[in-house]
Amino acid sequence: MFKLISKDPEKLRVMNYFHFSTALQMCAVIGTVAAPLTLYAVELGLDSDKIGILGSLMAFCQVLALISIPVTIYFGSKLVSITALFTRYIFLLIFLIVPFYKENLTLVFYLLFFSMLMFAICRSLSEAAFVPWMQEFIPRDVRGRIIGINGIICTPFALVASYIIKIWLDSQVGLERFYPVFLISIIIGLISALLLIKIRGGKKIINR
Repeated sequence: MFKLISKDPEKLRVMNYFHFSTALQMCAVIGTVAAPLTLYAVELGLDSDKIGILGSLMAFCQVLALISIPVTIYFGSKLVSITALFTRYIFLLIFLIVPFYKENLTLVFYLLFFSMLMFAICRSLSEAAFVPWMQEFIPRDVRGRIIGINGIICTPFALVASYIIKIWLDSQVGLERFYPVFLISIIIGLISALLLIKIRGGKKIINR
């Protein structure tokens, strides 16, 4: 159904890594910084203003995509994209230690704020670096179709992940029920970054 013919068939051989990585990234985001984070913050006792600040960090940090250009040129788009993608999920491990300080809501907020801020910064760097790399490893003559196929593949992954997470959180009580959701999602996010290693290109530009 998704058979493609390109003038550069060598590049098509790694498209499955691209599709699978993107689908796993979507699942990882849904299981961490989306609805689960909001529910987590509410149960921890944070007020709506602080929860709103946490939720706005990703949009606010998008401006960092501009300053990432020289970093991407110097180190190469592949290295920057994969490193930032992998690192952003490492920072989310802070979510798992937050309940130990639940009596101090100020500290809870700052821990979540730092975790989300670093996630948002790494996300902006990763996505900004991924754009030129993607244009390099996806054959130009089938680029539109591949991006479309990517969206079709990711949608069922997102729906299934959302449903499973909802069922689990609704069936359990207490902060402990968030632990497996966060931990599994973080592992999935790390795997999604490692899958991209199989894709070539994205080398640094020597003549900057």
